[in-house]
Amino acid sequence: MKKNTRDKARGRTKKLHIQSTGKGLTSQAGLIPVVKFLDKREFLDALDTFIPHKRGNNAVYQLSDVMYLTVLGLI
Repeated sequence: MKKNTRDKARGRTKKLHIQSTGKGLTSQAGLIPVVKFLDKREFLDALDTFIPHKRGNNAVYQLSDVMYLTVLGLI
C-alpha cells in the first residue's frame, strides 16, 4: 500500500486567469439586450394593463416595477 495518497478531488486547483478584452463589457453586459427587448415589447405597460393593482402614493415601487426587476434578476 502507498502512503500519503490523496484523492483527485483534494488536489490543488489550477490557477485561473481572467482577461476582459472586449470593448464596452460590464458585469451586466448580458442584461442590456434584455432590457432593450423588454422596452420594445412595452413590458411595463403590459403589466400595468393586465395587472390592475395600484399601490398607495407613498409606495416606492409599483407592482409592475417589482415584477420587471424580478425578471431581470432571474435572467
